[in-house]
Amino acid sequence: MERLVLEVLLAIGVALCPLGIVVLLIWFVVSVAIPINRRLTRLRRLRTSPCDRCLYFNRDDELHCAVQPYLVLTKHARDCRDFERASQSSRTWGTGRRGKGHT
Repeated sequence: MERLVLEVLLAIGVALCPLGIVVLLIWFVVSVAIPINRRLTRLRRLRTSPCDRCLYFNRDDELHCAVQPYLVLTKHARDCRDFERASQSSRTWGTGRRGKGHT
């Protein structure tokens, strides 16, 4: 009787082990894919928004835009009334580097 119980338990273990491996593999793939998807979504949002070309845009994580902080990097930023195209020399403002023409 004990031998039969051991054989049944072994058969159950052999049947469930591949299932456990598949579940762990799916968990790993999903746990890696979710952060990658979040970063790609943020990149797409940044690419479709004109904010990175604006004079008032700052790459600081705390406050990207002091003029329209609630619109920055959103789809509504396309219609921002305060948008002013930044020149190359002004793009270095706020980064600690000086642009051409500055001493």
